[in-house]
Amino acid sequence: MNEKFLELYQQIELAIRENYPEIIYPGQNIVASLTNLEQFKSREDMIFALRNIRNTLSHAKQINGQDIITVNDCFIKFAEALLLELRQPQLLEYDKKYKTITLNDTIEQLIKSIKSKRDVPVIDVNKKVIGIITPDEFFDMMCSKKYSPTAKLSEFKKHIKLDGYAFAKPMITQKELSEIIEENKMLGIRIQGVILTDTGLNTGKFVSYIKM
Repeated sequence: MNEKFLELYQQIELAIRENYPEIIYPGQNIVASLTNLEQFKSREDMIFALRNIRNTLSHAKQINGQDIITVNDCFIKFAEALLLELRQPQLLEYDKKYKTITLNDTIEQLIKSIKSKRDVPVIDVNKKVIGIITPDEFFDMMCSKKYSPTAKLSEFKKHIKLDGYAFAKPMITQKELSEIIEENKMLGIRIQGVILTDTGLNTGKFVSYIKM
């Protein structure tokens, strides 16, 4: 049972590295890092127990050639269930009703959408994303000579930008998001957000937005 447990523990570590790389911090136990995620907090005691059992089996001296503890079936079953869950691709949650705005809308309408310091995608009549207005860009618009609550966004096109934004399909995993960020880093691009479209391309219809 102990050998099976240690094998399961190694597989759990590997699954975390593959599907949850963003939660791993230097100096922190890999399995214990799961407790940083909300979905695993209710199982915190069992997860820490797995870590402690593994450390005992790996580092404690044996007595007469025997391990000082024997892992019971309860922990084996928990480790198996946890491994199965970790191997499932974890789809990112996103706002299915993310507010957008068009060039024909007014500053007054934008104010209603940008509250709570939220970025606002601007779309055309075909729901294709033209650009993103951030709170910083909105502040610049307010300082513009053209600013008035009734002014249309079409007068502020220079503030509606797409530089620094990536596109992806709605069914995106955390691992895929990490890969998108790393790919752009290699190109010297710092991703400010990921725009989700029905096709995953910049020509697709807007679905939602994930701010980095």
